[in-house]
Amino acid sequence: MDYDVQPTIDYFGWLYSNPEIGRQVNAEVVTKHDPLTTGEIFSYIKQESAKEAFFECTATIDDVVHGSAWYYISCSGCNSKATKGPTSLMCAKCGKVNITGVAQYRAKISVYDNSDQAIFVLLGYAGPQLTGKHASELVSTYFEANGNQGVNHEVPVPKALISTIGQRHKFCAKVTEHNLSGKTDL
Repeated sequence: MDYDVQPTIDYFGWLYSNPEIGRQVNAEVVTKHDPLTTGEIFSYIKQESAKEAFFECTATIDDVVHGSAWYYISCSGCNSKATKGPTSLMCAKCGKVNITGVAQYRAKISVYDNSDQAIFVLLGYAGPQLTGKHASELVSTYFEANGNQGVNHEVPVPKALISTIGQRHKFCAKVTEHNLSGKTDL
């Protein structure tokens, strides 16, 4: 870990000021810093002893998966998915009603390396790192350009995300219980 770079300094400053978060860290989660191929990550998932893990993987984006929303509306406090209440947005995790919703990335991208192909889900800060723009900015720009389409209108995949096709990046791939149970590959 690079302890002298600003994002790491910021993270540890945040973690120090939020000690309750530090107590939630699961020591059972595996973190592997040596880069793996997508094939090696798939092999790990198939192991009977596999558990939640983080892996670094360098891959090339070859498509943005269409047919599902590329963003979700989150609670501005905890980033969990907000739900529609009778008159306002609510957050089940925070237990709050009448929350402010913020668009967050949840885009599925197809990636490949020399060994295999996988679908990664971009969440949180990974989207702005790839596109240079926050999801909320892209959603706002779309609605400003196209007028008020209504709350149920699906915003098409933005050019900022499509323009990442062909780019090679280092990804932090998180293997979760969802992957281990066979519900998704990666």
